[in-house]
Amino acid sequence: CKTLQTIYPILHTILGEECFQALAQHYIAAHPAKHGNLNQYGDQLATYITDPPHAFQALHDLPYLSDLAQLEYLVHQAYYAPDATIFPSAVFNQLTATQQTQIQLQLAPDIGLLRTDWPLLACWQHWQQHHTLPATLVGTQTTQFLCIHRADLQPTVSAITPEAYQLFSYLPDMTLAELAKHPELANRMSLITNYIQCGWICGFRTE
Repeated sequence: CKTLQTIYPILHTILGEECFQALAQHYIAAHPAKHGNLNQYGDQLATYITDPPHAFQALHDLPYLSDLAQLEYLVHQAYYAPDATIFPSAVFNQLTATQQTQIQLQLAPDIGLLRTDWPLLACWQHWQQHHTLPATLVGTQTTQFLCIHRADLQPTVSAITPEAYQLFSYLPDMTLAELAKHPELANRMSLITNYIQCGWICGFRTE
């Protein structure tokens, strides 16, 4: 339970000590740890909250909890992620033009992505400043696209464009050539250069 409380401090505050501890105990019983690294534990809590045991059906009255739990877990993972490497431009430049089109770009290890219809960025920022929650938390009229990353050794959350979110989502499965041909990304390829420069894209692999 202490591990989950450390990962999910905002969720703990919203639910209160008694409810959070009861939920944590049910979750641990349903999803026992399968490895020794407890920093990797709790990744399924966001999904668990969407369909909780009968005793916690009241959680359905707080529909943003699942997205909030996902955000907190990604922040936790960003903190413990390995350090990113610098994009190997010299190695990339040694590839032939054909080889370059066949690489798959890799995001930095601390990068996490979240799409949500709730104002979680403002909620997280308020928590960082005051360790309290905003007075209200209502749904936004537009979807938020968030990138969780580490800056100056501390996890942070930044808003990104829908195009950047889409690009990042496709990177693990598509080559540069496939990205360039994608109808929704063909005119957004300059984003790749921008995110290499800021360190969010830190490497590539070849098939």
